[in-house]
Amino acid sequence: MKRNRKRKSSQTAEAHAVLVYLFVLHAAIKAQVAASQLAEMLALRGMSVSSPFLSTTLDDFKHRGWLTAHLESDTGLQMFQTTQAGESALWELKPALVALHREMPSGPISARRG
Repeated sequence: MKRNRKRKSSQTAEAHAVLVYLFVLHAAIKAQVAASQLAEMLALRGMSVSSPFLSTTLDDFKHRGWLTAHLESDTGLQMFQTTQAGESALWELKPALVALHREMPSGPISARRG
């Protein structure tokens, strides 16, 4: 029983991470965003993330070429923007996301912690 809980908890964490990844890429398509803005937008949608997790994600996406970053001179904030490669990666996932959405029950989904 405990093994199933651990596996379910791990799967939930992985699903949460994927949603965060998709959100980051999508949010940075139309406008440049700071890490703090991304964290706030995620929290408003019930997907709070730790600063180290978000920093690691942003660094990984920069390394993959999915995001660019530059330092905003007047605010000192590092601003992120999705690249063409990042946008392509996001849209490649669209059919899978649509299929997943169809399988999900309608109505609000409560977040469960295992």
